[in-house]
Parts: sequence; structure tokens; C-alpha cells
Amino acid sequence: MPPSRRRNAEATRQAILAAAEQIFVDHGFSGTHLSEIATKANVTKSLIHHHFGSKKDLWEQIKRQQFSQYAAEQNRLLEATDQETDLLEESIVQYFRYLQKNPRFSRLLTWMKIEADTSCGDIAEELAQLGLTRIHQAQQDGVLRKDINPLFVLMTFIGLVEWWFESKHQFVPAADSAGPESGQVDEAYLSSMLKIFFEGLLPR
Repeated sequence: MPPSRRRNAEATRQAILAAAEQIFVDHGFSGTHLSEIATKANVTKSLIHHHFGSKKDLWEQIKRQQFSQYAAEQNRLLEATDQETDLLEESIVQYFRYLQKNPRFSRLLTWMKIEADTSCGDIAEELAQLGLTRIHQAQQDGVLRKDINPLFVLMTFIGLVEWWFESKHQFVPAADSAGPESGQVDEAYLSSMLKIFFEGLLPR
């Protein structure tokens, strides 16, 4: 394929991905139609099928793209941090910061829960397994208490972080703005959440 055609094909793929991400974030998988994506990307439905297959395949690609960005950051942290308690706290903070900076990813996660979509792809599953391994090792080393299932530790910290970005506007009026006050509320929650999480998790 000539370079110009390859560039055009890649540009078409990126236009489809950008349009699909926006519409999936706004309407979820069930509420999205390929015709909407085609219109927004200024392509035909047949081109979407050519590049990505079905709507389900495109949805999986969007999820993979989003999870891979977070996984790359988390893997760097796993490689750079040896102390398990530091790693766990930094992992929580990093996930919080990632959702804070990427509201589209947070919305995508919400739609997955609404639609009972339990598939996070191999990237997310591999990352979860790495996290479980490090939590288990910390328990064996006496750094974290041993009477809690590592899976529940992981689920708790993920749940505490995701809940904030899904539900904070219902409980904290100041979080409705995008200004400094909203950022202050985020920081206050993060600080309190870390205290609650770790003071109950350290060995007794």
C-alpha cells in the first residue's frame, strides 16, 4: 500500500475511534448506533466495518485503548516501587489522579457497570493479577494484615476511587464546578479516603 493510502487509512481509523469514544461515553454501548459514529466521523458504516468489524469489536477497542493508557502508568509504578505500602498508596493516588484527569474514562467505567459489562480486556486483567500478587506478598511479609482477601483489598480501593468520580456531585455541591473549589474537594476526599483505607489495613 502506498504511504499516502496508509496515512489516509490511519487517519480514518483515528477519526472513527475519536467519534466512537465520544458517543460511547455519552450514550453507552447499548445507546450507540454505528450510523451515529459514521456521521460524526464523516465516514460510511462500511468503512467502520472494514477497520473494526462490528459495533461490539469497536467498543472493545475503545475500552482497550482507555485501559492501556492507565496500565502503562501503573506498570511504570510497579517497576519503580519496592516498598509494598508505598506502592499500594501510590497506586491508589495514581488511579485517583488518572480518573480526575480523564473524566471520559470514568464515564466509560460507569456505563460498563450500568450495562453489566464485566469484560475489561486482557490488559486490565493482567494488571489486576500483578496488583493481587503484590498485595499478597505484602501480607506474607507482615506489611499488611493477613486476614483480608487480597481481592477484597483491590476491590475496595478501586471502588472508593471510582465511587467518588461517579457520585460526588450528588453529595458535594462544591464538586459541581470545575474551578479551584472542586479541586479542593477532590483533595479533601482523597486525604480522608487514604486515612480510612490504611488505618484499617495495617497489621494489628
